[in-house]
Amino acid sequence: MPTPAPRRPPTPVTNTNEWFFTLSSGKKNVQCRAMATGMPFKRQPIPQEVHVTQVPKLSAFKTFMHLDNKLECPHWIYEMIPFTSADAVAYEDYKTYLLRGRELPVAGMALDIKGYKIIILPP
Repeated sequence: MPTPAPRRPPTPVTNTNEWFFTLSSGKKNVQCRAMATGMPFKRQPIPQEVHVTQVPKLSAFKTFMHLDNKLECPHWIYEMIPFTSADAVAYEDYKTYLLRGRELPVAGMALDIKGYKIIILPP
């Protein structure tokens, strides 16, 4: 039986419209690719690893996204997909966890960029 090639973490590319990273939440790890849906984030380097440490309820979306305060809390939105087809199962498991793994649907929140929140919203 052939031994599978070791998995390497995604490496960033020079195109700032794309972001390759490992999403970690507890014991779950998902290799992801994200594309900017508008202006890409260029204020500081974006991390290669995103560690979800908070899970705010989606019912509080307006509050944790600071929608009433967009000028002071600007948003950069990236659409996230699995890095490869091999990552699709872990990606789907993570989406299911956000939507049904708790009493109410949640988002993932990480603080891996100093001064900014990374919010993972389920589609």
